[in-house]
Amino acid sequence: MRAPRRVLFLVLVALPLGGCAGLPFGASEEATAQELAPAAESAAQAWRSDAFLVAASAVEAVNRSDYADFPRAGDLFLDPAPGNGRAPFWVYLFLTPDGAAGVFTVPARTRAAVEVETHEPTRPSGHGTPPGVVAVPPRLDLAKLLDSDDAVQKARGDARFADALAALSKPAFLLHLEIDEGEDDRGAPRWSVFATGAAGGAAFARLHAETGAVEAAGPANASEVPGVGQRPKHMMTHEGKHDGTLTVTNAKTSHAIPVAEPGSGIRIYVCAGHSVPAGSVRVAVHAPGGEKIAESMPTGPGPSARVLEVPSTVKGDHRVELALVEPSAASDYAILVQVTTQGIPPEKPAVRC
Repeated sequence: MRAPRRVLFLVLVALPLGGCAGLPFGASEEATAQELAPAAESAAQAWRSDAFLVAASAVEAVNRSDYADFPRAGDLFLDPAPGNGRAPFWVYLFLTPDGAAGVFTVPARTRAAVEVETHEPTRPSGHGTPPGVVAVPPRLDLAKLLDSDDAVQKARGDARFADALAALSKPAFLLHLEIDEGEDDRGAPRWSVFATGAAGGAAFARLHAETGAVEAAGPANASEVPGVGQRPKHMMTHEGKHDGTLTVTNAKTSHAIPVAEPGSGIRIYVCAGHSVPAGSVRVAVHAPGGEKIAESMPTGPGPSARVLEVPSTVKGDHRVELALVEPSAASDYAILVQVTTQGIPPEKPAVRC
């Protein structure tokens, strides 16, 4: 069964222990996603007035070993009645139109939001108004959607999910809501309900959050459940930003790309000719042995953007090379280099220069 795409799970798995300071450990009160969302929205608006909600997640766990990959899961995710769609706390992901991201958690006990982490827009540093990379998912309006307790109830009412759940011992539950592609590949708000048994095995249900229809359900492999004994499929291992100017006397330059694991993917966002729009720039990637393995079409001659991808690499230091197409001209550039495990993520943000 195809597990749906995850945005917030990547943040949850990567939360530093220090980011959990101030949260009540062992909280036993429970709440739904809608009940705690107003506190998260107020905190997000205080951070950025244009922030909007794109995802919500929670874990209903009973043992410290449940979802061990989530930091302090034994303290933060304990739930006296797992499987009712009500959790000890919820985590909400907010974005802004320019690509800033903020993660806020709201414990049911205090109903007060705690800022976990925020990130400004991912932009290669450049000249003047810097070029940027912006990928903003559609926003969620929780008040108009199926709440988490109703989502779990409807999942339990589906015979496929109920049969798979009955085979599990002392199951813990993972709940997630975001705009996701279904079997028809059309984006819509969808709930994902995962259950994992203490002795192994898992059950999964995906529901349309507007209609309440169960679109897919049944048994699943535990390895399909994000955060359970695995890391995210496309985990970023390197992100580098570089900028400069290519001139007649300095018509070529290069930057190192460290690749820690074989099979990793490289994606490079290139913006050129932002304030020195005279020449065109060609970008190439070289393997550790010096072999050219990818090359972009030239940019320019005015402000322009390119995306260069290498879907699979060997381990070792690669190199991105930038060169003027016409050595008599000049051009500035700014690049963002990303390396992720297991190839390149399918989502491709737009590049704006």
